[in-house]
Amino acid sequence: MSIASEIKILTLAGLGLVMSLAGNGLQGYVYLQQRDALTEARTTLTNSAEATDLAQRAANSCSASITALETSAAVQAALATQAREFANKLAGKHAAAADKILSTPPAVPGNDCASAQARVADLLAARKKGGD
Repeated sequence: MSIASEIKILTLAGLGLVMSLAGNGLQGYVYLQQRDALTEARTTLTNSAEATDLAQRAANSCSASITALETSAAVQAALATQAREFANKLAGKHAAAADKILSTPPAVPGNDCASAQARVADLLAARKKGGD
């Protein structure tokens, strides 16, 4: 073998080594880019899952609060209905008492003051007996 052929072989081997080194460098760069992209995607996925979980918990809390408000509103409505019924009954009694007072002729005809004093005396006597 001649020196020229050996130089050609060594040159080709060196060129192959340089190309292999460049290919390995490029492959390493691509690997690092993919690894970084994958890490970022995993981080984004984890953050999205946490955000979704937080939103779900907030929605559940809101739903529970609305249910509690509905229950409270139903209780308040029932209490208000009872209070209105009681007030209507009491108003009816008071209206009947007022009608009785207004329809009663004066105790002392022609003397409004003496009639009023007689009515007040009757009302006070009824209260002492336990009447209205």
